[in-house]
Amino acid sequence: MNVLLENNLKKNNMKQLIVFFLVMFIGFELQVFTQESDTTLIKQDETDTVYKETKNSVSIGKSEMVKIVEHQDTTKIKVGNKEVSIIEEEDGTSIKVKETKVTEDSETKIKKGGKHFKGHWAGVDLGLNNYVDNNFSLARNSENEFLDLNTGKSWNVNVNFAQFSIGFGTDRVGLVTGMGLEFNNYFFSGDSSIAKVDGKISTKGYEQDLIKNKLRVTYLTVPLLLETQFAGPKRSDRVHIAAGVIAGLKIGSRAKVKYVEDGDKQRDKTKSDFYLSPFRYGVTARVGYKMVNLYCNYYLTPLFVDGRGPELYPVSAGIVFSL
Repeated sequence: MNVLLENNLKKNNMKQLIVFFLVMFIGFELQVFTQESDTTLIKQDETDTVYKETKNSVSIGKSEMVKIVEHQDTTKIKVGNKEVSIIEEEDGTSIKVKETKVTEDSETKIKKGGKHFKGHWAGVDLGLNNYVDNNFSLARNSENEFLDLNTGKSWNVNVNFAQFSIGFGTDRVGLVTGMGLEFNNYFFSGDSSIAKVDGKISTKGYEQDLIKNKLRVTYLTVPLLLETQFAGPKRSDRVHIAAGVIAGLKIGSRAKVKYVEDGDKQRDKTKSDFYLSPFRYGVTARVGYKMVNLYCNYYLTPLFVDGRGPELYPVSAGIVFSL
């Protein structure tokens, strides 16, 4: 059973097909960020390209409402009128956030707000990744030392592009769901990467000192949150607290290593499933007030398939740029 599942997961075309139909499911409402906001909404027609993937970018929506572009050591993520740039440099990582101006045209309209509930899911989350064992320890033993992380460089980026809110007869309490893309960057602290060896995840050593050594895993995520807002007359003035469950489908994973050899910089990229769990679920919480917004995710599904790697549970936390 595990062998059959592993072979199926290697078929990238099948993964992309799954992603396409999942996004298509919400595509009819992909004036995203959604039914109930004073956000700019984009009209869709039958010829819309809902999901498009090229060598270095992924875009969602006819007008590229969501776009992720990766070029060498820079990743740019654009959602609506917000753009986040993550630049990995030899002496550290810099992050730039800017807001672009949104204009109306013949295919655009503004939906006016009313007495309805709107949650806080849509937007961009920016935080840090790590994982814990079944004793909630961040320390690795000698056998799994190659999985030690440089937490300060292990970025977690969530692009939450679709949101649906269901109020309970008030604009302060309701359920929130939607869809997003989660990018997990695990930056290893040692001079060895990871590889599949004899049916298990293992170390891949390098003679050179590594400048960069990371694993990147991408998931399509769906949450179900119960949110409460209080202490303010308007949504933008309220304290909000949300908690619930989150599920993820792995749609991509690759290891990237960068080093210097004979005076030249070399890059090794390896695409593989790395025995990572194809599906996962966990718990999530979000809290905020005005511009101060925080999130935390803890997954109850191990990072690796049972018996193929150490029992480690992903955790991430950071700040939210809400829409």
